[in-house]
Amino acid sequence: IAQAFRKYGDGDRQKLAYILATARHESRFEPKKEYRETQFSPRRANQDRYWLTGYYGRGFVQLTWKSTYKEMSKFVGVDLVADPDKALDPTYAARILVYGMIEGKFAIKKPLSYYINNGTADYINARRTVNGTDKAALIADYAIEIEKELKKW
Repeated sequence: IAQAFRKYGDGDRQKLAYILATARHESRFEPKKEYRETQFSPRRANQDRYWLTGYYGRGFVQLTWKSTYKEMSKFVGVDLVADPDKALDPTYAARILVYGMIEGKFAIKKPLSYYINNGTADYINARRTVNGTDKAALIADYAIEIEKELKKW
């Protein structure tokens, strides 16, 4: 993730902290497939909107929707539409995570700089770059922890 940030990021440590916090929350720093909600889960109906297409969450950021797989295919230079599991490759997963958040390619289509810039970090609303405000406070706490560690470097 750090290598991808060096290449596709802008050097802002707060953005890196938030990207790492997102990876911690979404996948525990391990590119993985989204788990299937149980039949009786209230979140199952929302998940079915994309799950049944085969373009369910994969990677560090849980990439979803065929259109996003298609867009990220162009970026990483690999056909993720034909083989969605390639989004599990750590190199591609890191590039997708960093580029997608920096450029605003997920959720509300706003770049991370909309929430984090010039030494100001709105870690709560930065969650909107990926998934509304789901678990925003928790991920903000992770970002604060990570930011403190990055300052030591």
